[in-house]
Amino acid sequence: MMEIKSVKNAIEEAVIKSRKLKESILKARWSEVVGEMAKKSTPLYIREGILYSLVEGPVFLQHMNMNKNNYLQRANKVLKGEYLQDMRFKVGRIALEEYFHEDNVVEDGDIEVSLTPEEMEEIRRSSEEIPDPEVRERIIHLKEESLKREKYLLKRGYKKCVVCGTPHERSRGDLCRICENKKVKDREERVFKIFSKDPYASFEEMEKTIPGMTRDEYKKYKDKKLDKIYRRAYFLVVDKKEEAAVECLYNYFRLETGNRNEYEIATKSRNLVLVMKEKIAEV
Repeated sequence: MMEIKSVKNAIEEAVIKSRKLKESILKARWSEVVGEMAKKSTPLYIREGILYSLVEGPVFLQHMNMNKNNYLQRANKVLKGEYLQDMRFKVGRIALEEYFHEDNVVEDGDIEVSLTPEEMEEIRRSSEEIPDPEVRERIIHLKEESLKREKYLLKRGYKKCVVCGTPHERSRGDLCRICENKKVKDREERVFKIFSKDPYASFEEMEKTIPGMTRDEYKKYKDKKLDKIYRRAYFLVVDKKEEAAVECLYNYFRLETGNRNEYEIATKSRNLVLVMKEKIAEV
């Protein structure tokens, strides 16, 4: 017969392996991961082993990028496993009310929230299969607090995200910030993959593949892809991998100019690498 401690460990491991719960754990214990920077940042979501987080301002962003390896180690320690391979930060305004754990929402005393006997019974019934009493009560408490917070936000005029069900401000449309970010990120990655396969892809070709693509959006993604290629080439030059930088810049000039003359592209690429070397030498 499995010991109680082993059962408890097995349950906790199963809970932690859930992506949504991993995100909740990190939000609740964020200060253990990033220390004082918890006041200036918040974790958003986990996607393919990468934790995406929001940071208030470029100065804090730089600080967090410099300490990323330490944060990554602590985050995996909190999650009790090597679940995260990377962390990525971006600057943005943190709407704390959207992440509704206890420290994040200042409650309005005029709004009363309670659970019905039926809701409490359903929560207990859904937790019956957890054999360890201590773990079961902890999970029941978390579910009750989560449901209370959800009802509170809905009474304040929030609505549920059509994708994940998280309460969010009505002004944001049908999606919460996290799901909206995922949608934008997925769309961006689709465009980038097309540019990687065919740097000559025109707006008309992109429009056929990406629903609702506009010319402004096409230009925005094209500029972003160019910037990404440029930065990659620059760091290759910093690492003294000049030939790799030249090859990287081939796609830069294919995408930027639409030029199909390989000799001209190679010449432009080598000249730009020389310019990069001069800039690096000046630093």
